[in-house]
Amino acid sequence: MKRLAMTFVADTELDHTAGVGINCGADFADAAVLFQQPHAEQPVKWHYAHAEGRPPRQATLTVSKTTGRLHFAGGGVSTGGPLTDVAGLSAEDMPARNLRGKNVPVAAASRSIRVRFPQPESDGDYAVFVEQSWLTDRAVGKKGPEGFTVSFSDPAPESATLDWMIVR
Repeated sequence: MKRLAMTFVADTELDHTAGVGINCGADFADAAVLFQQPHAEQPVKWHYAHAEGRPPRQATLTVSKTTGRLHFAGGGVSTGGPLTDVAGLSAEDMPARNLRGKNVPVAAASRSIRVRFPQPESDGDYAVFVEQSWLTDRAVGKKGPEGFTVSFSDPAPESATLDWMIVR
């Protein structure tokens, strides 16, 4: 096996026009690029919005050395495609473990339903969004780690369903 070692000295700049900056055209046993963080998180940075007389804006991608959580800071995220395998949505540090339920059957003539999560949440501090398949007022209550209750002003008709989504 041939070994190729590349070492970049601090403050080495690759500032020439090129078709490809770094091309890894082989299979790698462990990683094509390996970032090790023995003492502190090491961000990957991009400078953008270059304008004369102003410093460029900066976007960073960092990985927590203790949790492995990715953190992106910059102008936002656009995927250009779908997001899949999302377990939950959270706008705070506490991760959500559940995202949604769809076409949940509601027993005919019921005026409430207890929704149970596939995985317990850490607590009941989350927002619930509900849509049901019949026209009626509704209220969400009794939020807890295991789930929540939805009450209806009019009883459920035959074949009634509801969809729910939570956000922390």
